[in-house]
Amino acid sequence: MVKKVILSALLLCMVSCFYTRTDYGNIRFKPYRFTIKPNSNADAYKIIDTTKLYQLVDVIDTIYNERPYIRKNFFKFYANGRVGEFEVYYESDVKSLDPKKAKMAYYNYDGKTLTVQTYFEHPQGGGLLKYKLHKIDKEQLILTGYNQLRIYNILDLPREFLIYKPDW
Repeated sequence: MVKKVILSALLLCMVSCFYTRTDYGNIRFKPYRFTIKPNSNADAYKIIDTTKLYQLVDVIDTIYNERPYIRKNFFKFYANGRVGEFEVYYESDVKSLDPKKAKMAYYNYDGKTLTVQTYFEHPQGGGLLKYKLHKIDKEQLILTGYNQLRIYNILDLPREFLIYKPDW
């Protein structure tokens, strides 16, 4: 009996170390990892457009006034507070915006501030990245957080790219 309890506890510990992954290897974290709740405020759609793609074009370190190296990065906002963070987007390939290829993130609008939160895992420890809306106009979205200004250009998406729903 004691052996069964110990083996069951050991098995439970081992299973809890694994994550759900997509077909493309991206981790799907449990919602409790995020400190914000997915958006439920319809006024958020007056600020962001779920039919657009947001391409990271510049990052400015506000402390040292430097521009660190940036990797290609795209945000795609979905309904119900979900955000897909893509590293690759091809204008000619509809499958490049399949949410299974994206890192998961959430956004929330509390009536005053739009917040975008991503979560990452790293061997030395995971963590949250939280950005707040600084400014938006017809061409750019600017987010602030972690002593950075992150500038995104707003790109139009063809209608056929809007067929996907996030899997988280």
